[in-house]
Amino acid sequence: MFISRINFAYLVWESFSERLIGFTVRDHYFDNTNNQWTYTSKWTNQYSIILFDAVIYHKYYNYLYYEHVYSKNLNSTWNLDEECSGLAFSNHIIRESPLKVTQRKKTISGGNTLFDSWMAWIDRKSCFQKLIKLFGYIPLMKSKIRFEPLLYKDDVSSMRKKYRKLEMVV
Repeated sequence: MFISRINFAYLVWESFSERLIGFTVRDHYFDNTNNQWTYTSKWTNQYSIILFDAVIYHKYYNYLYYEHVYSKNLNSTWNLDEECSGLAFSNHIIRESPLKVTQRKKTISGGNTLFDSWMAWIDRKSCFQKLIKLFGYIPLMKSKIRFEPLLYKDDVSSMRKKYRKLEMVV
């Protein structure tokens, strides 16, 4: 990931410090055939979940997470792994719609095989159901907003662009 993307995400976070700012997004919907809420990675124009492969948020949310989610998890039979902890964080703590920065389809964690990615998706999907049972509600809020640096694809001189390498999306 280029430093310019991280810098731009931080600038967005400074304006929206009460939200999760991230790059990789997922969504949820109600599946009428199974009569349940479902986690999805389908590429749509809206999203409700920011994955924690690269995310910016206020440190106060760490306190809230460990005070409310983590302590509740320790007193229950559930075991939240790293992926599930990220979903619990974005589901239960923030209570604001997340904000996506730049256009990304791929996750940032490189080097994983297709099988590992598939297993991570299955784990997130089962974790999503686990969290619904644990908390008893769906607090997710949908968003369609995507922040991109102004003029990053315009034909202006490369020397005048603030984020010069941003158009080289991986």
